[in-house]
Amino acid sequence: MTLICITERDEKIKEFLKEVGVADTRTLSTLFFSNTTMRNAQKRLKQLVDAKYIKCYRQNVISQNVYFTKKPSNVQHKIKFSQLLAEIEQQNIELLKYKCPYKVGDVIADGLIVIKDRGKVKIYFVECERTKKLDISKYENLYYSRTWKEVFPVMPRILCITDKRINTEHKTLDIRVCRWDLSNLKI
Repeated sequence: MTLICITERDEKIKEFLKEVGVADTRTLSTLFFSNTTMRNAQKRLKQLVDAKYIKCYRQNVISQNVYFTKKPSNVQHKIKFSQLLAEIEQQNIELLKYKCPYKVGDVIADGLIVIKDRGKVKIYFVECERTKKLDISKYENLYYSRTWKEVFPVMPRILCITDKRINTEHKTLDIRVCRWDLSNLKI
């Protein structure tokens, strides 16, 4: 085991990984190493892994390292959620709060984000759907049950990250769709 001096940034990285479950190299570089190069981020992350401060694995030879503190379930959804947080940071949108996953009533969303964009606070349930379509009925049930009012001042919007076609026109729910690669993220 390698001994290293743990910095405040290292502690923030570990706390982030505990909160979201997993994150890839690019995400951690964007969120925590903005004043340095990706290569420097890779070096420091390797030092943290070698010191057994955090853990990592690689899905295959050409993929990025994936970092974690405790191996989670729903890895792809959690990676996508952490990538969303990095994309929000890159768009200079203030991230006020996030939680992954998030449960309210009978609904378990992949995550929750609260942002402040151009002076407006917005709340989103986040759903990462790679293989199936968004289950809108669970959000309809939540809306009509009014359970969300115990937690939120307004019914949160739904941000679905998917390459599937999703009908965003709904009489009561505000549904936004973003491609899986996050290239068209507008929140």
